[in-house]
Amino acid sequence: MEPAPKEKEGKDRWHIFPFRECREVLKAFEFGVQKYGKPFTYRQGDGLPQEDMFDATMRHLEQIQAGEHSAADSNCLHWAHIAADALMAITRELKEREAERNAMSAASLEIDRK
Repeated sequence: MEPAPKEKEGKDRWHIFPFRECREVLKAFEFGVQKYGKPFTYRQGDGLPQEDMFDATMRHLEQIQAGEHSAADSNCLHWAHIAADALMAITRELKEREAERNAMSAASLEIDRK
């Protein structure tokens, strides 16, 4: 029996996403909630400075290079912490892009009113 035809072009292919591995990243985020007291602190204000995320990532890479698999304080994989850092950096980047688009839209509306 042949499957029914379905248009797949441009659609997300969630079946290729590594959900099991993402649970490890979730553990790193959960540790952050325990450490900082509440979720999404990295989204507050302007977000975490890019330098802070870079420095944290480099510390985890140094530990991996030294042969350590898990962070001593969280017992989470260093790679999971690095992935969490990357997701927080993506959040910051998307927030900045959205602010730029909003500013451009506001400027465009202002020009249209003149």
